[in-house]
Amino acid sequence: KAVFADGKRLVFLQCGRKYGKTTVMLYCLVRWALTHPNAQVYWFAPKAKQAREIVWESQRLQTFVPKKYVTKIKNTEMRVVFFNGSFVKLDGSDEYEQYRGIEPDAAGYDELKDFDHRFDTSFRPNLGPKKAPLIVAGTPPRNDVSPGEMKFHALAEEAKRRKDGSYKECASWERKDPDWIEELESIKIQFEARAARGDADAMNEWRVEYGGEYVQGGPG
Repeated sequence: KAVFADGKRLVFLQCGRKYGKTTVMLYCLVRWALTHPNAQVYWFAPKAKQAREIVWESQRLQTFVPKKYVTKIKNTEMRVVFFNGSFVKLDGSDEYEQYRGIEPDAAGYDELKDFDHRFDTSFRPNLGPKKAPLIVAGTPPRNDVSPGEMKFHALAEEAKRRKDGSYKECASWERKDPDWIEELESIKIQFEARAARGDADAMNEWRVEYGGEYVQGGPG
C-alpha cells in the first residue's frame, strides 16, 4: 500500500527474523518492474555472495512470476529481464563503486545493518532523477555504534520523519504460517529457559530478533 497506493518514496520495514521481508521486497520490486515498462530495478544484500546464495541460487527471483513474463535470465549478472523490457538485478553493497551514476526506477536494501556504510552514500543520489522508491528492510541491531548500525537508525528515523516516508515494525509471529508459528513457539521456550537460568538479556534478544523491536545494549 505504501509503495503502490500512497506513493511513498522511502519505505522502512523493521522486522523480526523470518517475517518474510525478502519475499515482501521481491514482490514490490518485481511488481514495479512488471507495471513500469523499461524499468531498472535493483535488490541489494550486504554482499553480492549473499544475494546469490539467498535469492539467486534458490531461484526465488527467476520463478517469482510465470515464465511467460520472463524474456531473459542472465546468470552471471543475476539479472532477470521481463517481457516489457524491465529488469530486476541482484547485487551486494560491497559493489558500491559500480553504482555511481545509474538511474534506477526502484530499489531495495535487505538487512541494512550489515551493509557497507559507504553504499547508501554512493547509491541513493541515483534515486532522485526518477523519484524512485526505496524499500529498506532488516532486523534491528542491538546498538548504534558501528557505521552499519548508525545507518540503520538514520534511515529508520528518516522514514518516520518524511512526508513521503513510511515506517512499520513487523514481528516474526505476524507471518501467518502455522508451521512457522509452531517452530517459533519452540524457539521462545528456549529463550525463556535461558532467562530462567539467569540470562538477564535473553528476553531482550527475543524482542529484537523475533519481535522486531530495538532494544539497546544489554544488562551491562
